[in-house]
Amino acid sequence: IFFRPFIVYMQRPLLYFFLCCVLWMQLLAADGEPQELTDENFEHLTQASTGQTTGKWFVQFYAPWCGHCTKMAPVLDEFSLKMMEERTGVIVAKVDATKNHDLAKRFEIRSFPTLLYFADREMHRYEGPRVTESLTKWVLEGYKEEDGVPVPGPLTTWDRLLDDPIINDIIQIYKLRKAAVAMILLVGFILGYIFKSLIVRRQAGRQKTE
Repeated sequence: IFFRPFIVYMQRPLLYFFLCCVLWMQLLAADGEPQELTDENFEHLTQASTGQTTGKWFVQFYAPWCGHCTKMAPVLDEFSLKMMEERTGVIVAKVDATKNHDLAKRFEIRSFPTLLYFADREMHRYEGPRVTESLTKWVLEGYKEEDGVPVPGPLTTWDRLLDDPIINDIIQIYKLRKAAVAMILLVGFILGYIFKSLIVRRQAGRQKTE
């Protein structure tokens, strides 16, 4: 009997791992407080763009200096506890967008708080009253009346490169000043040609002297 868990693991390793993850998440949410998600654990826990098999996730993107976010904090706590006690299958979480830049860029967070709901393999944006009753009705039924959008995948290395300030500035200059960029390239080509011609003539002059 003591070896039964080991036997189950050997026969169904993925199932066993999944059950352990679910149990772990339930233990984390046992106090009813919203889970704190980061760039590192967001996709692993939510599986937002890879099937959403861990449940439905209601996520608040906030900033520490945001007054509206601070005002909503007790509402989010109450809402999270209600979802857990009623066993709705909805997991409430939050993301500090000022620290987790990949997530902020991935979901195009431009205002605070931004409230996103990941359900039925889609993403929905909540823009209703920030009170527990309204939130509850919306995540259980209301969101189904709205059109969801595909969940964007995690950022790639190329996405992060484009987010680099210097690279981004170059791209913006190119977009806004295509003629100027072309002129700079042309001038560079002409100067390079002139410089090369001078070197060739100088070398030819030396050979004649010798």
